[in-house]
Amino acid sequence: MTIGNLGVGLGLAFNGYDLWAYVFALLSQNTLMTILYWIYKPVKIGMSWNWETTKDMIRYGGGSTLFNMFNYAATKVDTLIVGKYAQTDFAGADMERWRNTGIYDRSVYLMGLPITVLGKLSDSVMFSGLSQLQDDKARMQRAFLSAVYHIAILVIPGSVFMIFFAEQITVLFLGPKYLDAVPLVQILFATVGFRSVIKIADSIVRAMDRVYTASLIKASFLICVAIGTYFGLKSGLHGVAWALVLAVFIQFVLIMGFSLHLVDLKPNRLIKKFVPAMLISVVVAVASYIAVKINGNISDNQFVKLIVGLSVNTLALGIVAWFAPFVFKQGKDDILDELASRLPVQALKKRWKK
Repeated sequence: MTIGNLGVGLGLAFNGYDLWAYVFALLSQNTLMTILYWIYKPVKIGMSWNWETTKDMIRYGGGSTLFNMFNYAATKVDTLIVGKYAQTDFAGADMERWRNTGIYDRSVYLMGLPITVLGKLSDSVMFSGLSQLQDDKARMQRAFLSAVYHIAILVIPGSVFMIFFAEQITVLFLGPKYLDAVPLVQILFATVGFRSVIKIADSIVRAMDRVYTASLIKASFLICVAIGTYFGLKSGLHGVAWALVLAVFIQFVLIMGFSLHLVDLKPNRLIKKFVPAMLISVVVAVASYIAVKINGNISDNQFVKLIVGLSVNTLALGIVAWFAPFVFKQGKDDILDELASRLPVQALKKRWKK
């Protein structure tokens, strides 16, 4: 990756290859990785041909391609429509349209950062692991529920925190020129929890080889985003953001319902896994509200405000973890117990161990 991106990519960029520098950087990176993987773990290639295996790979590959195509298109069609149809009522409308498009695009980018990380986790870890469990429904159910618990307990409270401190996070990642994006970022952060859990469901349907049905769900999501964006523009960028929230929620209901059907789970078992995350989110909301009030009397520095928010929330969660550790537990899943097994502090081990 270093040779491909820094060596080939930057080398070609300095020599005037423009966009093609990026293209060849990706191609060379993946070519080198393929060669090195082959050297590390060589595979014997024979001259025999198994048509049944080939058909199966084409069938699954085609469905997976449709799945990813609709999923990717759904993440871009809203920005495309905003850029095309955003309206203004004064001279210089084209410049204002591009400005609105840029603000919206960067807002979506900021919202997508944690989802991108979880997407890589889903693809590299969960999909391969769940594929090995597809014939063991009991273990598949356990893995699904445990994944939902862990992702929810990390991401949903985190989303609440990001909503309260959207201004500080926007300035940190995008710079002060994007302060107009803060209201949009606050709305879009409401989708992070849903989209993160959707990644788990995506791994389930792919591991269970139901990519064609799942592709229909992704196509429905694409249509919802496109229609919602077009009509949401009548209320400005805020209308587009709320339309995206609704589209994500519809996708969440459809893909989670399909996943529950595949692994033969009742909805109430899934809902229970969200309880700790919701309780902790209440704690984070209260702590963040207090931190915002404190920040009003301390400093105008955005970084300092973010540090205060993190500190108050850490203290609040620490108090809850010490005096009410049961809040973090659901069934056999207990993130404090997992932490206790890895921390050298004996007092915490005694307090948190089952």
